[in-house]
Amino acid sequence: MAAVAMLGIIITVLADASVQGMMIEGDADRRLRASLVADDALHELEGLLALGQPIPLGTRESEQDEFRIAVTVSPFTPDAVGLSFDDPEAGPRERGRAGPSFFDAGPRSTPALLMLDVRVSWQEGIDEVSVTRSSIGFDKAAAAPLLAELAAAEDADRAREDDEGFDDDSALDDGDLDPDEARFDDRDES
Repeated sequence: MAAVAMLGIIITVLADASVQGMMIEGDADRRLRASLVADDALHELEGLLALGQPIPLGTRESEQDEFRIAVTVSPFTPDAVGLSFDDPEAGPRERGRAGPSFFDAGPRSTPALLMLDVRVSWQEGIDEVSVTRSSIGFDKAAAAPLLAELAAAEDADRAREDDEGFDDDSALDDGDLDPDEARFDDRDES
């Protein structure tokens, strides 16, 4: 009789462990499939950007098998990743310059830098479980006018410097220095 009772207890413990193992395996399988769906959705967005096709801002939702997919495309801001350029102790270069920026759309309809977020969720009992993927995308089509504007500003700066006479030999051309005196001496004066 004791042997039968002991066998019943052992079978109960083994059956419970088996059921828990199957639940964990099912959860891992769903998470893996959801991760693959999220990766596919993110790669699709990145592929569109690489081809130069615009991606509209906003959130799109769809369903695939038992998964709900929410894709959010928003303008990238440094604050979104914990960066701030408003540090009062930062120098002018760190604070940024006035003018065109990849961080805002300005007159363009879409900013050049985009935050891409993909959330794949599913119902697990009474709880909703999800996996997320995030990336930063560079929209070449939106950046083209900005890059042209930056190149024009760089050319204008270079032309202004040339007009003002900032060249390497300007001090020698004015006759202020003798070319022999303008050499650097490597000797240590100690």
